[in-house]
Amino acid sequence: MAELSSAGQAHILEAKRRAAERLGIPFDPEATDAAPAPSATEAPSVPEPEARTDPPATEASVAAETETAPSIDAEAPEPPVSQADTAPAATTPSPEPAAPAATPARPQPSPAAPAAPPEPEVAEPTYFQSQVRTVNRREFLAYSWTAAVGVVTAQSLVATGLLMYPRFKAGEFGGDFLLGSSSGLPSLEAAPQSDPIGKFWLVNTDEGPRALYMVCTHLGCLFKWVDANKRFECPCHGSKFTREGVYIEGPAPRSLDQFVIEVTQDGSVVASTQSADGGIQPPGTPTEGTEIVVKTGSRIQGPAIP
Repeated sequence: MAELSSAGQAHILEAKRRAAERLGIPFDPEATDAAPAPSATEAPSVPEPEARTDPPATEASVAAETETAPSIDAEAPEPPVSQADTAPAATTPSPEPAAPAATPARPQPSPAAPAAPPEPEVAEPTYFQSQVRTVNRREFLAYSWTAAVGVVTAQSLVATGLLMYPRFKAGEFGGDFLLGSSSGLPSLEAAPQSDPIGKFWLVNTDEGPRALYMVCTHLGCLFKWVDANKRFECPCHGSKFTREGVYIEGPAPRSLDQFVIEVTQDGSVVASTQSADGGIQPPGTPTEGTEIVVKTGSRIQGPAIP
């Protein structure tokens, strides 16, 4: 390898000089220069210090050395600095100053939570409220089926009642027949007047008007008025009845049935046909301003033959 440069040799001599001063041995730079330069592969040899033979120490010499020896705490004189040491070192780019660390943001205090509203006071349940209990699914279904069956039964009963007791319109058999004012009644001597729709004979008597049912009380035949005999006669079996419907003779078991006649005035019933002991009592002679209504839905049976 090439020999060391002069700067390198000067640096080595300075290092040897410092080492000799530390060891306390004389340093001869000329002898050092005469020595062959070490190769790059061999490490420079450092001369060993000569062994010193000191005389045996006495107490007096030990004391003197102790007094003259510099204290350990005293600072050693700094060796002179060579030009190589004072040479400016190769300038290296100084590191850029680090960017200041980001100051963490101060945590903002969280807003205080709103105060909870006061709980409402719960009133104690009353006696009836304490007796109420919840209904489970089975009980609910049982109550529902019971209610449904009850509704269907009620509807059936209502329909049956309407069929058994039908409501007839006025002017048809079973309903009411308005004959008009009492002044329109036939005279006391006039023959009975028939009403085929209402199925009755209208007769005016001293006790008041009568509405005789047209059906014979024997076997349901339709009797007729015989003007020659001034009586009602049944063409089927010969039963005979007076103008007032009283039994005369024949197989009929009782007198003729009669419908109820009402005498009304200003919408109010003034008098009506009544069932009496031993017969049927007419409503009496109507006064002027009254109206006559025959109720074919209400029939009174004639008295039986004694």
